[in-house]
Amino acid sequence: MNEADCPACQAQLSKSLTAKDGLGDPTISEEGRRFLAGLMCQLTDEQISDLFKASRVASMPKYHNSDGSFKQGLDDAAIEKQWVEAFKAKREELAKGRCRWNNKPANLTAIDNPMGLATVPNHCAASPF
Repeated sequence: MNEADCPACQAQLSKSLTAKDGLGDPTISEEGRRFLAGLMCQLTDEQISDLFKASRVASMPKYHNSDGSFKQGLDDAAIEKQWVEAFKAKREELAKGRCRWNNKPANLTAIDNPMGLATVPNHCAASPF
């Protein structure tokens, strides 16, 4: 895709009820998309799984009956797996997407490899760059 043909990208993000000036559906630049996708694609499946284990997503009330037991067919592992798969699907969308540049730098290293790694791991099917 020609860079000039890239769309303006807009996130679907509701404003926080607690933030005075929270972002609502912010516009995303190619710089921001590349930076975020590059970092997210470095996460391994184990790291993503650990994220949802640590956040205790399986303890959310929507997964439990009124007596506290899990709803039929659910347990910690099944719920965490759903969250991991949803995260990875959104990450792939972000990696595949391309947005309009605000100000394309001559050297993309600071965006594409902010840690200065010898090689940047990519656990996405698509290349984020």
